[in-house]
Amino acid sequence: MSVAGEQLERVGPIAAWRARLSQQFASGGIAHTLARGAIWSITINVGGYALALVVQVVLTHSLGHVQYGNYAYALAWMNTALLFGKLELDTCALRFVGMYDGAKNWSLLRGFLERSGQLLRVASFVVAGVAAAIVWIISKHLDAGVAASLWAACALLPVTARLELKARTLQAFRKVPESLAPTMLLRPMLFGIGVALATFALGITPTAPAAIGLNLLAAVAASLVIARFLRTAIPIDARIAMPSYETRYWLRTAVGFLVIAGAQLVLGTQMDVVVVGSMLGATDAGLYQVASQLASLVSFGITAIIYTALPMISDLHARGARAALQHLVALLSRAGLVVSLLVASLLALMGPTILGWFGPRFTAAYPVLLVLTTASFIAATVGILAGFLLTLTGHQRQAATLVVGSAILNLALSLLATRAYGAIGTASATAATALLRSGVLALYCWNLLGIRLMPFGGSRR
Repeated sequence: MSVAGEQLERVGPIAAWRARLSQQFASGGIAHTLARGAIWSITINVGGYALALVVQVVLTHSLGHVQYGNYAYALAWMNTALLFGKLELDTCALRFVGMYDGAKNWSLLRGFLERSGQLLRVASFVVAGVAAAIVWIISKHLDAGVAASLWAACALLPVTARLELKARTLQAFRKVPESLAPTMLLRPMLFGIGVALATFALGITPTAPAAIGLNLLAAVAASLVIARFLRTAIPIDARIAMPSYETRYWLRTAVGFLVIAGAQLVLGTQMDVVVVGSMLGATDAGLYQVASQLASLVSFGITAIIYTALPMISDLHARGARAALQHLVALLSRAGLVVSLLVASLLALMGPTILGWFGPRFTAAYPVLLVLTTASFIAATVGILAGFLLTLTGHQRQAATLVVGSAILNLALSLLATRAYGAIGTASATAATALLRSGVLALYCWNLLGIRLMPFGGSRR
């Protein structure tokens, strides 16, 4: 037995456990790095979600359930188009910026930063222009409020795309607070202040297009702040290096991410809002949107922690550190289980009261909230981590095949269930598909990586 082991045995099991825990969280270890980043991430995410909840309450009372339905419906379509407007270059930034920065490949790092920005500007403006033209063509068949809201959302799209690319690039440089604060705190705070001033100080009743316009101004301000952070985060060596470009390789990788993201969009609640709004009306879309936003709180904890761990996953896999990667996954699984269970229980017990904050009409969405909470809990405990784990370890093709298949299944079930049972049918289709997808993704992680997605699982040697 080693000297350290003899000392741990002499001091007793409790002291030995405390000593091992201290070693795990010692400076430079995986647990220490994860905990430090996760504390920042969770703190900002908790503040952001709380702030977003307050803003949504103010917004629903300012707009009313009809105008809020138009607002939610337009933003759901914008988020769908945003997928093509940013070409998943923000996800590529997580992979390539972290990889080039770690390898000190300054030439390719500068090349990726320049080319990704150029590609995103072209793609976002083209998608926004095409979307605006489509709205103009079909505007005769839309309510005036819906058409105007969709046009306003088209203007918001390029700004949002640029903001997300910069945030993910900062995340790849391991600047967690700087990447989160402008998007999670500053933007909703400015948006909420604008809506509150217009409604309560100036006595103006805002419309859905006006609210989207205020959202756009808040996004511009957040983008300016995050751009300043990014300039200081880029290493000096990368700024002065001659850029090298691997545009075809970057685009091929982006296409793989785009397929996965497109399928995940279909599986997510944004597409649910589009389905509900198209089949049942914008008012029902607004009710569904509030329920889905509350249900998303279930997965905020694991999302915040994974946000910190993404660069670590790529790094550990690249170095072949299987045991360390399994240890990291176990830590993430434990954290996700605890946080998501607490939030899910709170929503199940207090759901009607919380929905009532948005207005008396929104309490009718409680059954939808319960079903979507179940779907979010399944995703938080298995699905989210499994998807990122496969994507960041070079198995995006296998993940894409599964996610695309489940997306097609989910869309088909949603259309059938919405027509037969209304919004509760849409939510049920989402929950059923989440259960199936999470189980198969977990099996993929075990077969392809030898990693068990369990809180206390061990890796396959």
